[in-house]
Amino acid sequence: MPIVYHLEGQNDRLAGALKVLADDYSLVSHDDENKLGLVLKQDGSLGPLGYAISKEEKKLVLSYGGMTGALRGLGSVISFKDKADEQAEDTCFESVGIMLDCSRNAVPKRSHIEMWMRKLALLGYNQLMLYTEDTYELEGEPYFGYQRGGYTAEDIRDLDDYAYSLGIELVPCIQTLGHLHQMLKWSKYWDMKDTNAVMMVRNDRTYEIIEKMISLWSENVRSKRIHIGMDETHDLGLGRFLDQNGFENRFDLFNYHLDRVVQICNEKSLKPMIWSDMYFRLGSKKQDYYDREAIIPDEVKEKIPVEAELVYWDYYHDDADFYAEWIDRHRELGKEPIMASGVWTWPMLWHCHANTDKNALPCVKACKEKNVKEITFTMWGDDGALCDIDSAFEGLATVAESIYSDGGDEEVLAKRFSKVCKGDYNLSREASILGAFYLQDIDSDEEAASAEELAKRVESVVLGNMVLWDDPLQGVYWRQIELVNGPDVWEEIRRKYGRLSSRLNSLDDARDGAGDLKVAGLLADAIVKKIGLRQKLVKAYEERDDTLLREVIVESAIVIKAIERWDAAFTAMWHKRNRPQGLEQIQIRIAGVARRFREVQQRVEDIILGHSDMIDELEVKPEVRLSYIPQMHTAVASAGAWTVN
Repeated sequence: MPIVYHLEGQNDRLAGALKVLADDYSLVSHDDENKLGLVLKQDGSLGPLGYAISKEEKKLVLSYGGMTGALRGLGSVISFKDKADEQAEDTCFESVGIMLDCSRNAVPKRSHIEMWMRKLALLGYNQLMLYTEDTYELEGEPYFGYQRGGYTAEDIRDLDDYAYSLGIELVPCIQTLGHLHQMLKWSKYWDMKDTNAVMMVRNDRTYEIIEKMISLWSENVRSKRIHIGMDETHDLGLGRFLDQNGFENRFDLFNYHLDRVVQICNEKSLKPMIWSDMYFRLGSKKQDYYDREAIIPDEVKEKIPVEAELVYWDYYHDDADFYAEWIDRHRELGKEPIMASGVWTWPMLWHCHANTDKNALPCVKACKEKNVKEITFTMWGDDGALCDIDSAFEGLATVAESIYSDGGDEEVLAKRFSKVCKGDYNLSREASILGAFYLQDIDSDEEAASAEELAKRVESVVLGNMVLWDDPLQGVYWRQIELVNGPDVWEEIRRKYGRLSSRLNSLDDARDGAGDLKVAGLLADAIVKKIGLRQKLVKAYEERDDTLLREVIVESAIVIKAIERWDAAFTAMWHKRNRPQGLEQIQIRIAGVARRFREVQQRVEDIILGHSDMIDELEVKPEVRLSYIPQMHTAVASAGAWTVN
């Protein structure tokens, strides 16, 4: 049944938003009181993000403070209908946003971002940053973002208009110092190159290109804010700059550059913000953002431009007290921090709810306690944007529930997720093991396990992308998991993925509004078959069992078919959501995996026919564990790791 509504008073922007949402959410405008189910009216006593729902006769009355509160409240009506009666929410935050990575292969189509905006508005988000390193077009710069599928000025204007219609501020989020390896690899820009990813400070051409970047955005969005990046420039001043100028204090270099970029922003009446990590890293002997021993000299603090806001990014801590301490440290710099937490999409195949719940929820708690006014949630695309980004809606719904309430009622969350995000909450959470899961979560005989074995499992994380890309002959990741947990652990992992595969592939009709569960099912099936093949290969080789070896040849073809089925579905999903550029990187990798299984067939056949008596890769079994493999943010294809950005 449609929701028949009446907007009380004059509010053209909200009226426009309701029309934008009408088709997706069955909203019908009507003035006949006898047909009304919902009346929306503004209430000055409520905060801009607050709302209250009451019942008058047979109608629901949604009182709201501002656009964000009205649309979050509408999301409640859509989700709970008459049961939304007497519901009220508000928050201490003034800005609740997301940052969508559009620079790691995937550049979402305008239509897909617009779909995101509709759902974000109903969840209570009012800010969107599109993280674009070089994925936008600059006039006269054909090699800036060359073959990256970047946005045109018209695209940006249209996205800004659409965001504005839904009460969302579209904020440019670019890079003006580091993370520009895609640009700097072209010879046209070598004269402004310090290191592979960092531009040359004190170089006229550097500031010419930065002015073009900032001008493009300032001319095409309404917002007077801009995120100018400048994070993780660890080798600032240590490349060609060092060769040409000698060593200079890196605090001074950083502040000089920031001051120049801020001047450009000032000329265009923009208020800039930067990631804050470099101040803390440069003050740390370990180059650690979260080093409690880091010292930022007073003279450096004094040189931080007054106009520059600091964005404190932290996706890694599960302790609210830690976030509170670092919020205070930012305030000691004379800045009110903007908090950037994370909804974990990197380096994942599916949103990892375990990491989001573990780290983002304590962050929200600390921000509430410290009365932080702005929070955003990043969704990075590290390792090629392989993650089904729509699966992140489960995390976004979860953290929004924590922002607007205590977030403790899963039944309420699941209902809102179903109606607003158009996804299946429980299935989305189950599919999360494609992203990552802790071995302690495996259903096994925990009582029989020793305390030492359980301690190892606690620290062991299985990353789905590393299982997917791990070479079937070399088994680099395979061996590392074995070293921590023993040789039988892979059977437990296979069963874990197997249950998910059976569950998803038995669905007649899977909801795909918040992640494509059909594509996820095909991926789970390919992973299960890949693990099973490796198990059989190792056993057959060690026992020199000709029957099993022949089965390996046959089953390798089955694995290849499973990979190709997932590849076809993934490709169709990519083209539906993203610009085509970037897909080639993923397709090359997928084709590489399939090719390696053909190599398995050939090498095993050589053993059977007596052409060889050894598979060299299977003879290599290191006994020393690599301590960081379970947390590596890269795909392992072989002993040489692939990283795609």
